[in-house]
Amino acid sequence: MNLERFIPALLIFLSNRLSSTGTAAYTRAFGIGVMEFRVMVMLATEPGIAAGRIVDVIGLDKGAVSRTLKGLEERGLVTAWTPEGRRRLLYALSPEGRVIHDKALVIAEKRQDLLLEGLAKPDRERLIGLLRVMLGNVGKLRILADSQKPARKAKISRR
Repeated sequence: MNLERFIPALLIFLSNRLSSTGTAAYTRAFGIGVMEFRVMVMLATEPGIAAGRIVDVIGLDKGAVSRTLKGLEERGLVTAWTPEGRRRLLYALSPEGRVIHDKALVIAEKRQDLLLEGLAKPDRERLIGLLRVMLGNVGKLRILADSQKPARKAKISRR
């Protein structure tokens, strides 16, 4: 396999580097990691949403989102409540969380500018379109995974 031409590998390499450099920037400036920032972005975009919505949009693990929300709530950056007649908690940024989000967003936009440096506006728009097509195709990967025969467990020899 040529890792320099295998798109899933290139996307993973890019994602990992974006996450690690994002965590470094946001931790230094605000004491939050990239995971916290991602969740805060969702709460700024859709105030009063359930954790499941965050999982669905971002594609993160349910447990990781739950732990992140709990940590942000403990720090006073997020508020949680259960509306009357409902069982699910809803979440929103607190006023302090909104301030941190807004400041972190400036860094996020600068990071995007640096990442896309050298790409003309039409190329940027094309890239966004291509990434949206790929995101739309991700469901097909789940179908493929579900169609695979389960692997046999190796027998352990007991001597």
